[in-house]
Amino acid sequence: MNENLILASRDDGLGERLRAFINALYLAERFKLDFGFVWEGLNTFPSEIDGNKLAPTCMLSKEEMFSKEFIAKYCYNGKFEDAKDEFNRFKRKSINTFKTTKALNPPYRITQKRLDEIFNDIDKKEYEAKCVEIFSKIDFNDKIKELFKKAQNKIQTLKTSLTGGGGGLCAIHIRAGDVIFLKHNQNSVIKPNIYHRALTYPLALEIIHQELLKNSIIIAFSDDLSMLDSFKIYFNDLLGKEQSERFLISNDLCNEHFEKPAYKALFENALMSYVDKIYCTKNSGFSTLALLTGKVKEGIVVYDYFSKDKQYDLIEKYTGKIQVIHPFENVFACFQAFRLSRELKKPLENSKKWLLKALEFDKENDVYRILMLDCLFLEKNFKEINSMLENILKTRKNAFFATFFSNGRDFNFSFVFNNFLKNFKKGPYINYIAANIALNLHFNELFEKYLKFSKSYKDEELKELFSSFYEINCNLGAVFRMQNHLAYRLGMAMVKNSYSFKNLLKNPFEMLGIYLDFKKNSLKSKKALNELDDYKQAIRFVQDSAFYKLGLSFLKGLKLWYKGGVFIFIKECKNLSLEYKKEKKEFKNTL
Repeated sequence: MNENLILASRDDGLGERLRAFINALYLAERFKLDFGFVWEGLNTFPSEIDGNKLAPTCMLSKEEMFSKEFIAKYCYNGKFEDAKDEFNRFKRKSINTFKTTKALNPPYRITQKRLDEIFNDIDKKEYEAKCVEIFSKIDFNDKIKELFKKAQNKIQTLKTSLTGGGGGLCAIHIRAGDVIFLKHNQNSVIKPNIYHRALTYPLALEIIHQELLKNSIIIAFSDDLSMLDSFKIYFNDLLGKEQSERFLISNDLCNEHFEKPAYKALFENALMSYVDKIYCTKNSGFSTLALLTGKVKEGIVVYDYFSKDKQYDLIEKYTGKIQVIHPFENVFACFQAFRLSRELKKPLENSKKWLLKALEFDKENDVYRILMLDCLFLEKNFKEINSMLENILKTRKNAFFATFFSNGRDFNFSFVFNNFLKNFKKGPYINYIAANIALNLHFNELFEKYLKFSKSYKDEELKELFSSFYEINCNLGAVFRMQNHLAYRLGMAMVKNSYSFKNLLKNPFEMLGIYLDFKKNSLKSKKALNELDDYKQAIRFVQDSAFYKLGLSFLKGLKLWYKGGVFIFIKECKNLSLEYKKEKKEFKNTL
């Protein structure tokens, strides 16, 4: 029964769920599979934080969402629980591998991600057209169908009101919500899937301003409702009432009472789906749903629309300009400026400036203290590092460690761990952090080494400090350990040094240094990799990465040098270059 069943069973927000629906129906039709879904109600996100109005994340029940006939025919509630999809294994492969692979466990759990960006042989335009067709055939509840019709009529009325200037009707989706306001995601902000999901408000201000100057009507959608109200006031003051009347926020078009917030979210998404173009972020499920289900002519990813230099300038121009914007919005803007300053190779003083500014907006956010420590390590300013750590450990030790060891599927800040492990002799407080890292990653020999070194400290406060350690209640470390494997480190060096002739010349010396460091400082743990909770994560995102595969091929080539290992390695390089072409380009942009 389950062999031919493809199941849409996500339990998160509107955009992700309905995109999974569309994908499941797409593959069911293409491969003659049975479609099914699991759908539970949801109400998880608050409607207010610190007096700031937010759109709550909630979901209708299956009865409120779909027709009785649709539920009876396709619903599998109670028969299957939600489970993670396995579609990442199809990245860069033909869609036909979906049916030929033996790796998937039926029923097939569908992904919410765009299938044309997973499989390498799905035509983008064909996929988008098919998504619109599929969505129109889903048998929604009559109340939902009526909402969609009202939204279409509302947009049509707006379009007919356009006069002069050649302007059009566009929308901007300023994703904020959990990324900016929830502590878990604040701690994970350094991860691309987090910081690319939300749109920093300075860029939104510039987009809106540009469109108004073109005489367009632009509608702003966001889950930060207080910010939208602030935008209305800002543009009225900036441009005057007549021109600013062409700037609308979603509430301007939602002038009827909605029984539940979920109905309003569906109405807003339908509104967005009928405009001429949408400015959004690539990772936002809500705006991507609108792009795939309506008559939108153009979707513009804001982080691609502006160059990195322009983004940096705009954040510098607008951050803090609207006084009533919530501090967390400003913190996120500061993070984006910090990230861009590093990617643009600006002086470290620029990066540190944004970190200090972020702490002005939110002094309780230890993410920016950790990033500041990373900058200081780059400067080899060990005196300042120890001074900063001394203050942290005396005033906010537990809060700092909770962020330092925060994790989702792996440690958020593992990229700074080696700074402490390799520089433990540079000061007692660096050594103390190193000891805590070794303890929590199960590196017993290292922990004993750091503890033994601490015996040389005469200060009584330091002796007391080293008498207790911060132990976390999780079983992670596989990702960090695998990223320290020789294959991964060599592969990363080869890719990093492949972009210029100058770096190619120094590559052999860097690789020799990595090898010698590995032999001297290889990490030994009392736990096997497959005993750690993030082992599957490490296999998926580290061992399956281009870096690891390239490094492994290099080591195999060296081992088989007498059998033409060098030529085998060169052939493998060509294959990997084609397979990971997109990833290589993205990595270059971070250097």
